[in-house]
Amino acid sequence: MTPKPNLNRPGLPNYVGPKTGIFHALHHEVLVEYSHDVMERVDYVRKNQPKSELAVRLNNMLYLPPDRFPEVYKAYAEWDKADAEWDKADAERDKAYAERVKAYAEWDKADAELGKAYAELDKAYAEWDKARAEWDKADAELDKAYAEATLRVLAYVREMIPDSAWDEAAGKLRGT
Repeated sequence: MTPKPNLNRPGLPNYVGPKTGIFHALHHEVLVEYSHDVMERVDYVRKNQPKSELAVRLNNMLYLPPDRFPEVYKAYAEWDKADAEWDKADAERDKAYAERVKAYAEWDKADAELGKAYAELDKAYAEWDKARAEWDKADAELDKAYAEATLRVLAYVREMIPDSAWDEAAGKLRGT
């Protein structure tokens, strides 16, 4: 006598029913869930669950046909669609996050370069201030030397250019 084909209970021998679909008790605390490969779950239970639980676990796995539970299959199809959209949004979020991380890294690098540039600018200003102080000192010395030499310079100019156009009172050349 040929055994009757097992179409509904994947945990029992001779299961030839669907490998994908909605099932009962694939996990010991889950009433119903979708499986892409129920036999993968059956093999896992056989290999990894305590021997004392095997008979109960395998005996209670049950395929739930779509004609008996259309609302569950419809809800799963909608969930699967939403899950795909969520995966897509998750990938887009991850991409945007990676771009943000990259932008922050570039910003950090630019900020470090800006810090270096400010340090160089501060150093240049310090050198400029030092050079300006030296220039101011030299300019004051030059003005002092000019002031001290004014009478001697005017005497020398009259000696060398008797008809000089320099107007001492106006402090400039006449005729200009």
